[in-house]
Amino acid sequence: MTDICVKVHKCPVPIIWLDTSVIIKIALLKLGKLNNATEKLRLEELQKKIYELTRIGKLLCPEAGQANEVWIQRSHFLDTLYELSLGVTFRSHKGIEDIQVQRMMSAYISGETLVSLPYIEAFLQDPVLVANQSLESGLSVHVDIGILDTIEDIKNQRAIVHKELEDLRQTCLSEGMTYNEQLQREKFGGIKETISLARAYAKKAISGFEAEDNEFRSHLEISRLLSVWNLHEGASGDLAGLMKFLISPHYASAPAVDISAALIARLITGKKSIDHGDAIDVDHISSILPYVNLMIVDKRMRDLVRQLSLDRKYNTLVCFTGDTDEIDNFFIQAETAQVRSS
Repeated sequence: MTDICVKVHKCPVPIIWLDTSVIIKIALLKLGKLNNATEKLRLEELQKKIYELTRIGKLLCPEAGQANEVWIQRSHFLDTLYELSLGVTFRSHKGIEDIQVQRMMSAYISGETLVSLPYIEAFLQDPVLVANQSLESGLSVHVDIGILDTIEDIKNQRAIVHKELEDLRQTCLSEGMTYNEQLQREKFGGIKETISLARAYAKKAISGFEAEDNEFRSHLEISRLLSVWNLHEGASGDLAGLMKFLISPHYASAPAVDISAALIARLITGKKSIDHGDAIDVDHISSILPYVNLMIVDKRMRDLVRQLSLDRKYNTLVCFTGDTDEIDNFFIQAETAQVRSS
């Protein structure tokens, strides 16, 4: 199998990303509603250092989908999120994945095995420019566009995904599936299953039968990938070519695909039950990890990422709030470093 080398070029200004749970706790801290003394001290220092370093152009703390996870005390959460991010925003998980896959498609078509991923493509706008404009103007206007789906729909969809993952975990346990075996399934078998379900949806649509939810979701996924494939010269309408790409090492080497496959394989071959937030955590980590310098997640996800050496593979420090020495050292390095030119 051909080895594909993917090089992610990070931003000249260091980037930190905070899990939604961390931002919620910082918001509660500002409201005086965080009671745990140890946690309070950690978060006070974390919020202080991020605020100071972002204001002198030494750090970026972008938003990346956290706003879609909160509906209780939403205004306080958003105030904290906007204060930390200065309006800098990553693309959505699917947006980042599409950009990466498009790069991998181009390399696949041209036969290249070295693929570069510029950090700027992962953002809606140049993150350094956006932060500087916010600081220069001293005024940042943010409009909450709300949550696109109803809260009930979001909860139902999360429950479906959670059940699917837990059912998979139970199947893996009963079959004695190893992590490496499941990893190969996630990298290649997963997309093959998606293709199969999408075909089932098409057959049912033609025959007038009602499709299952997973068949409809698979149809949407393949349609989305086909639209990206069609952007390439000579590839438009070549569905067979897309199918070959999707089972190639190029597709599996896209960081969003690679990281997601590794995390899901570990989760569903593990002894611990799937948590309701695991799927969202996987989405965040798989899309954001390669582009940031420090991710602060919960302890379980930190352990998973480190066990899989994804932090070393993508040159990203991954911590939870209790890793105070590592976080403090990161801030010291960010504060004393000369910002590289892009």
